[in-house]
Amino acid sequence: MVEGRFKTSGHFMQRLSERHVTFPEVHKAVGRSTTTEPYRPPGKKPMNGGTMWRIWGPGADGDRLIGIGFEAFCDGAEERVMLCTVITNPEEPS
Repeated sequence: MVEGRFKTSGHFMQRLSERHVTFPEVHKAVGRSTTTEPYRPPGKKPMNGGTMWRIWGPGADGDRLIGIGFEAFCDGAEERVMLCTVITNPEEPS
């Protein structure tokens, strides 16, 4: 993400707003992630032919856990990431 090789989906932007998460919090959670896991939601396929993942890390203040659903894929010769969703509670739907 630091190198800017990412895209955001409309769903991701919607979830940021709904869940009151800022983009700087997403950057912090990614940079300080504690867990990475494959993510295969039933009936959903990667939009760019890549693989789907979810990471968990503390937000900017360190008080809440933030999950980021993303797709890792290659765009020509470059590796990229599509940010797909934001989760603030492991029990909530993405």
